[in-house]
Amino acid sequence: MMLSLYDKLIFSREPFQRDTIEARMRECGFNSISRCELFLWDLEILLQLKKCLGDKVILKGGAASQFYIPIEAQRISIDTDLLCSEVDASGRFQ
Repeated sequence: MMLSLYDKLIFSREPFQRDTIEARMRECGFNSISRCELFLWDLEILLQLKKCLGDKVILKGGAASQFYIPIEAQRISIDTDLLCSEVDASGRFQ
């Protein structure tokens, strides 16, 4: 049996569905569906990297700060700033 791309996600399919994104936007007071979806994909990519690299990769910058401030003060970050440790001289992960 062949897996779909959605089966390989860490998040379930549901958070990426339009009605779910729109509900979260209303709940959080955001106004851009594309920025909300980009932020979801940023988090999915981070979790996929952490699955492979564990604590060698961490989220930093504006996206990371959103986990520590009240929801009414949050903004949507559409880029992912990461810090990765243990990269050898050729740029490969160890």
